[in-house]
Amino acid sequence: MTEPLAGPRAAPSPFVVAQAERLQAAATLGPILDLACGRGRHARWLAARGLRVVALDRDGAGLRALAADARAAALPIEPLQADAEDPAGLPLRPGRLGSIAGTRFVDR
Repeated sequence: MTEPLAGPRAAPSPFVVAQAERLQAAATLGPILDLACGRGRHARWLAARGLRVVALDRDGAGLRALAADARAAALPIEPLQADAEDPAGLPLRPGRLGSIAGTRFVDR
């Protein structure tokens, strides 16, 4: 298992916390996409609240660690390795998601 998240970067961003009710409502339509999830702080926070989450990032090692942690904690997180900057787009079916939670992602 990876080292647990700790410190200020472990807490969800205030913006995501402020959107909790909207994300909860959107989750009735499908899972929430944590775009460019990094170490998964938002994916973990949302999943701990019972929301299904697709955690997308291009870092395969990070996603494997997140997936292992999610399994160990029985969190509903589906890892998806993809590059959010790929000109071909994201490998997601239209209408599959309830919402997107994206913070600190810069499309270069």
